[in-house]
Amino acid sequence: MKSTAFLLIITFFAFFSPVAGICLAVAMAIGIDTILGVWASIKSGRRFRSVYLRTGLVRKMFVYQLVIIGVYVIDVHITAQVIDIKTGIDLILTRAAALLLIYIEAKSIDENFERIFKVSISKSLIQLVKRAKSLKKDIDDIAHKP
Repeated sequence: MKSTAFLLIITFFAFFSPVAGICLAVAMAIGIDTILGVWASIKSGRRFRSVYLRTGLVRKMFVYQLVIIGVYVIDVHITAQVIDIKTGIDLILTRAAALLLIYIEAKSIDENFERIFKVSISKSLIQLVKRAKSLKKDIDDIAHKP
């Protein structure tokens, strides 16, 4: 009985090992968001209770990881042959789902960062790209001046 249970556990982990890195990336995004959320809450003077952290964090982590694993199963057993042949990208649906979940967390991270430091990461990046484009245009104009 012990060896059967052990074999089942090993098989489970072996089957899901290709998405371990993806699950870790999603978990890191959740962790960063949680840390910044707690910090923003404390900084704004709102009452912080650890029970909300535990229940919310565990629930979110469980649901997000379950989504990744569920999409992985669909990706491997239903859509793998069709999508892999057309795109040549392994686990594209799983990666897309992970990117969507990380994007959701990144938006929340940006909101919390703005509440803490009064600076939006996304707005700063957009301004940086605009400045870089402007600088490139100026350099091109100078280089092509007769």
